[in-house]
Parts: sequence; C-alpha cells; structure tokens
Amino acid sequence: MRILTDKFNSHIKKTSEKLGLCYLKISSYLPFVSEFYFNGHNYLKKQFDLTGVEYTMKENAFTKISDIDKLNSLVSGFKPSVALDRINHWMDIFFRFDQGSKSTRSKLLHHNWFSYQTEICTNLIFKSPKFANAYFEKIIAKHHTIGLPDKLTEIFSLSRQKTNSKSTQNKFKTKAVIKHWLEGNSIKCYNKSGCLLRVETTINKPDLP
Repeated sequence: MRILTDKFNSHIKKTSEKLGLCYLKISSYLPFVSEFYFNGHNYLKKQFDLTGVEYTMKENAFTKISDIDKLNSLVSGFKPSVALDRINHWMDIFFRFDQGSKSTRSKLLHHNWFSYQTEICTNLIFKSPKFANAYFEKIIAKHHTIGLPDKLTEIFSLSRQKTNSKSTQNKFKTKAVIKHWLEGNSIKCYNKSGCLLRVETTINKPDLP
C-alpha cells in the first residue's frame, strides 16, 4: 500500500508541476461521461516558477509580471495537447475494469473530449485600491443610468427575445457584481480584491451567432 501511495503522489506531483491544481471526474455508468477542469492562472503560475519569471499575485490574480513577452508566448502558444496529455495519463490509471486478478480496459473503449465551457478574464490593474473602488462605483452608477440590457430591444446587433437574456446587479459575498447572460454565454464585471477590475466572459455556446 505504501508503494502504491508513493506512486500515486508522484503522479499528482507531475500533473501539478504542469497544470497546477486540476479536477477530473469519471462516471461509473454508461456512457462513462467524464469532466476535466483546469485553471489557466494555475498553469501560468507553474510555468513562471519553472522558468524563473518573477510575479506577484493577489488571490488568483497576477498583479505584476517581470516578463510580459513570456506571458504572451505562454498564452498564445498553449495547445490542447498540454491538457490532453495529463487527461489521458489519469484515464489510463483510473478508467479500468476488474477482470479477475487484473484490471484492464479494451483498446476499443476510449473517450472523445470536447470543450463545453471556456472562461476568459481581462484585468484592469490599478495602482491604488481607492482608484479601483471609485472607478467601479462609477460603472455601477452608469449601469443604472443606461438601463439593463433586458430592457433593450437589441444586444450586440442581435434582436433580443424575452427568454434568451438576463441581467443582474447584486452582491457575491461582499463584492458588487454586474452580470449579463445571452442564452448560454455570460459576461461579468466586478472589483477583484480592491486592486483590479475584472471582466469575465463565460462561453457555453461558441456557435451563438
């Protein structure tokens, strides 16, 4: 048992060194639907640690990076194979069936992986929290002034139907959040830790015209 535990911990360490903390779920019933999540911030952090790039973070936000060119090359050069390599590694370990004294899986049985949700964030960094707080308060006030997109007849040059969009302005914990949905996609704006303004776009329907 100790040997198996050591090997398991070694596998986790190798995955963590490449992608950071991840999540993999394998259903135990047909058609064995599986899910995999990883955070791009964690991936970048690991790459910076490996290459010696200096950075500072507040929660999961980068507030300072010494080599912007390295950041841009990591983002533009990221390939799905980086994640698929670790996915296949763990699937080979866990996605197996008991066959007497052996645990095996037919070579004909495999998974096809698809991206069904992507989150992209843009950060506007401020030198002082007082400027970030003041700026975001103006955005909230302007949000009331122009009216919520639910009251508009057209969004992003698309005709709006009553059931395909929704807008909210509420609080998440202590943070004010402005969020708009258009069918399965959404965009959210909030004050992140008082040091930056974050805009998060979540794509669930990439084929939305």
